[in-house]
Amino acid sequence: MLHSYDNTNIQYYIDSYSDMITRIACTNLTNLSDVQDVLQDVFIKLLKYGKPFADRNHEKAWIIRVTVNTCRDYNKSFWRTNVDLVQDQIINVRDRVENNELIATVRSIPRKYANVIYLHYYEGYSVAEISELLGKKKNTVLSHLRRGRILLKSVLEGED
Repeated sequence: MLHSYDNTNIQYYIDSYSDMITRIACTNLTNLSDVQDVLQDVFIKLLKYGKPFADRNHEKAWIIRVTVNTCRDYNKSFWRTNVDLVQDQIINVRDRVENNELIATVRSIPRKYANVIYLHYYEGYSVAEISELLGKKKNTVLSHLRRGRILLKSVLEGED
């Protein structure tokens, strides 16, 4: 049952979505502790949500949306905007999570393009679905996909 949150189902959510949440958080954040906080916050929000999901796609879309919004909140926080982090504490989690050149390249482009590229190519969402998930117009998503591809191509070909 999709809406019963006993320990067995919590384990299902952790097993099913931890990697995806971590990858999305790594796309948006550079500090390992922030990524871990987002992961924890998303699961807490899932526990508090308490409503049934219509199906697995609704469940996954909800989790992606909450993850993106939570990352956005972390990036807008007082700490992030007003306090310089000690260089030693900044960890390049992108290399730790997945040592894949293409993933690293996707993560190196601006966040607005990386999120759209990730959701389209790695999670398999259509432009319309991404538009709904991110709360952006379809044309904006198409534009970000196009610009993201151009940036990826130039980075992969070694251009600046």
